[in-house]
Amino acid sequence: MDRLEKTRLLEDYSKGESLLRETLSTLPSALMDFKPTPTRWSVREILVHLSDSEIQSHVRCRMIIAEPGSTIPNHDEYKWSVVLDYSHQDINMALATISLMRQCNHALLVSLPDPVWSNACVHSVRGAITLEDWLRTYANHLHQHIAQIHRNLQAWHSTHGA
Repeated sequence: MDRLEKTRLLEDYSKGESLLRETLSTLPSALMDFKPTPTRWSVREILVHLSDSEIQSHVRCRMIIAEPGSTIPNHDEYKWSVVLDYSHQDINMALATISLMRQCNHALLVSLPDPVWSNACVHSVRGAITLEDWLRTYANHLHQHIAQIHRNLQAWHSTHGA
């Protein structure tokens, strides 16, 4: 990864949380618990997933930096959403967690020397993951779920005649 790409990805990573909050500020409160289908997540469930994912990413980032070569376990996102009852979790707590994890990770990432970016761990499902791979994934992760939130809004409008 060259410096320009790294700078762009770090910028995307740092802006993700504010874009998420911006998106949420435009949504009707009734949408938070609307599920487009019984197996699709509501906005609340998406936010709690993101919170758990940010915690996972925080640990993964540090493992790649501090313990290259170690194994990073996978987690079953759907199972977590059911067993941990995402549908009844607090949205504000999820947003606070997302914000804190993003701030901590970004502060660390911008301070790292170039050689660390090639450090890698082995994900139990995806295989080898470098810190560069990690950044590419998580720079885009919130953006992917913001798009999912927009799809939920479209589905909500189509079922509520708006």
